[in-house]
Amino acid sequence: MAGIMSAATYKLISPSQKRLKRGIVTFVLFILGRSIQSASRFDKIIQQELHNWPETFTLVYEIFPTGPALILCKQNNTLIRCRNTENVPDMTIYIKNIEYAFLLMTSQKGAVQAFLEHGAFLKGDITIALSLIRILNRIQVYLYPRILAKRVVKRLPKISFYKRYIGRLRIILLGIPFGL
Repeated sequence: MAGIMSAATYKLISPSQKRLKRGIVTFVLFILGRSIQSASRFDKIIQQELHNWPETFTLVYEIFPTGPALILCKQNNTLIRCRNTENVPDMTIYIKNIEYAFLLMTSQKGAVQAFLEHGAFLKGDITIALSLIRILNRIQVYLYPRILAKRVVKRLPKISFYKRYIGRLRIILLGIPFGL
């Protein structure tokens, strides 16, 4: 029978790697980590939120199944980016796949919406996760123009015009390049 093909004649097709999306997500996680690290040093409200966290607290923001991760550790009432953790993190936020992470990192979806749509999963203390959402809202107000921040953040935190732009300059000029 000439018309029947066997399984050996078909080429094995592997799924695409999505290198561009993975690269963008990795870059945005780097920017986000450095921004959180910088803002936790000068923003008093972020420091108040961190005051309620345990002193040796480790947070992992990870993309499933084998995506990039952001690891933050609390030290001296500030958050700093850590390379990796030897012990089990206190809280882990999982993003279900690189596609959903891309939507989150490019501000097409907000953090609260991700949890509501089961695109993000939490392993850890819910009260600290809510505190982290408030911190992320402040970071987004610093980083994004007001029009974009209104779209992503449900309720914009009150930051004066002067503090918002001085904080934005500090994060962009010192925080992201140097981690200060």
